[in-house]
Amino acid sequence: MWPLVGVAAFLAGGCRPATATSSRPRAWSAAEFESVKPRAMQALDENVADLGAAASAMEKELGAFVERALAADDAGRLTTEAERESAGLALIYGAMYVLHDAHLVDQGKIAAARLYGAQADAAAVRAEGTARRHRAGELFVRAQRLRPNDGRIASWIAAAGAHEHSLPGGEIDDADKGKLFTAIEVDPLFNLFTALIVLRREPIDSPRGRALFKRTQAFLQARMCKDLVPGTKQARYCTDTPLAPGNEEAATVILADLYARNGEDALRRGDVPNAMPALATAKSLLAVLEDDAHREAGARWKYRPLVDARRKRLAALAPGQHVPDAAFWSSAAYEGMYTCATCHAK
Repeated sequence: MWPLVGVAAFLAGGCRPATATSSRPRAWSAAEFESVKPRAMQALDENVADLGAAASAMEKELGAFVERALAADDAGRLTTEAERESAGLALIYGAMYVLHDAHLVDQGKIAAARLYGAQADAAAVRAEGTARRHRAGELFVRAQRLRPNDGRIASWIAAAGAHEHSLPGGEIDDADKGKLFTAIEVDPLFNLFTALIVLRREPIDSPRGRALFKRTQAFLQARMCKDLVPGTKQARYCTDTPLAPGNEEAATVILADLYARNGEDALRRGDVPNAMPALATAKSLLAVLEDDAHREAGARWKYRPLVDARRKRLAALAPGQHVPDAAFWSSAAYEGMYTCATCHAK
């Protein structure tokens, strides 16, 4: 039932999964885990012949590292900061794959039976997905103890909780939305994007929708990605990296989306003074991907067609013109930008 966590305790009750083995996990090795990280990122690519098989294989591989990290932590063998950082990162990777694959099951991209085993009905599948998200949250909490200076984890804990407690239709409880906002203040440069991804369907005119737009406006005004120093956390979060080759491109489009949604909504209501600045900002953000510094990377990025769809939509928006149907903002073209692969897969 739990290919990811192996012999680790099943939820808080300490029950062990039926597939647990009695063999003792191997000692923790930061060097061995380092070698699996690029494969884990590339395995996020959904354009493969057998997505279910790929997901199961990577969960199994990461699951072995999660077992080793938990066992080493439980035994007090993570004696250096570097060992704790590395083991904590393994827990993050494992938890991320639980959330990623459960989401693919919810979307119907992976058959539940392939990942979860036989399930009687939709309610059982949902219960399994909820349990997996709960366990992911537990792994994030353990990772946070091992990596106390990693502010990103606060947003992942909030995201795991939001999805665990979500309603059958995917609606997120307002208290969980609040935790996503709280996490932004822990590490604004990274955690804002977790909130933008999780709350991508939040109604523009809701209190949380307005607050998210205001927080995003403050982010752009702060120019947090200006004057980057190579090797710093700021540079890593703001630019493409070997493990996130589409990081800058995806982040730029996500920011543009929120401005486009707000501008379009204002234009639909006849609020031209607020609509046009928001739409202009969305256009200028997408234009960044075409400047001299970004053109080559943008041309290689395989999600470019999703950007072109947005440019075409923005070009049609003007005062006095028909505003396109808002259905785009729940379409595959919109949702396709909000996958792990847009940042991490080549």
